[in-house]
Amino acid sequence: MHRTYWMYGVTVTYGWRMWFEGGRFAPAGRILAFDDETVYGFGRKPEHYAQSPIMEYQLYAANRRPDADGPDRVLQTEKIIASKARDKREEREGDKANWKLRKQHSAKELTAVGYQWRKEDPSLLAKSMVLTNNVLFVAGPPNLVNEEKVWDNPDDVALKRKLAAQSRAWQGQRGAVLRAVSTSDGKPLAEYDLGALPVFDGTICAGGRLYTALTDGRVICFEQK
Repeated sequence: MHRTYWMYGVTVTYGWRMWFEGGRFAPAGRILAFDDETVYGFGRKPEHYAQSPIMEYQLYAANRRPDADGPDRVLQTEKIIASKARDKREEREGDKANWKLRKQHSAKELTAVGYQWRKEDPSLLAKSMVLTNNVLFVAGPPNLVNEEKVWDNPDDVALKRKLAAQSRAWQGQRGAVLRAVSTSDGKPLAEYDLGALPVFDGTICAGGRLYTALTDGRVICFEQK
């Protein structure tokens, strides 16, 4: 899913050189939920909406509409990044591929999205999400490795072990959790062990209950006491 993501908007760019552009201008991520005013998402951090294999994530809440000055802000940042190029090729491609140059800028400079709050590097990788009145529920396996560190230390034995563990986690060998967070600030409120991976986009709320479908064939129901 490194080039495929959800986006709350009216158009999207695609292709290997442009797939990331949409995520710079509208709320986007691996999975989203929204109400009348706000989009909640789990997706790449702003610096990683680039032609890069690094996938470091954030959980966030953002306004449904981008900031009025957002597009101009993003284009100005892209020009600044291009000005730091070491050669013509990097001038053309630096903003598209060099996440380290992008990391030198703030999230506000890198995206037109109007964030209400952001939680960087959450300890789970969301596969499922559902929104209730005041609580956002996210479910998924543990987040075990920082890929930025792997980029700089590809032969590090300890990091290789973490990568292998992360692969096993995606396969369901490390279990998963359902986490409740506040919609107002993203702070965790509660957490429940699921024992197996949730099905992608497999969580719903109905009749005061929450239902989560798991990849081992079970459906778990939670009810407020």
